[in-house]
Amino acid sequence: MIELIKHLELYWIKQYNSFFGGETMELNLIIEFVLTAGLGVISFFLKRTIDELDTCKSDISKIKEDYITKEDFFREQTENRRKLDRIMDILLEIKGERNG
Repeated sequence: MIELIKHLELYWIKQYNSFFGGETMELNLIIEFVLTAGLGVISFFLKRTIDELDTCKSDISKIKEDYITKEDFFREQTENRRKLDRIMDILLEIKGERNG
């Protein structure tokens, strides 16, 4: 009976050592390293993507501040044309007075 108990103890010790050490331990280390490296790569690209998204959001908000609508553009163009017409009228009057 004592020999059976000793035999079972040795069996469990061997099982424990093979699970927490030996070849299984090396395999666990390899798996942990691969998973850690994979998480590192994923984190790097996720961080880069989030930074690019933040940059795009700031660019969009700046464009919204500086953006002029089509109607505003046409209104400004019309105003500039009126000013140029007045300048041309003044220049033509000056030219006409000098010639006359």
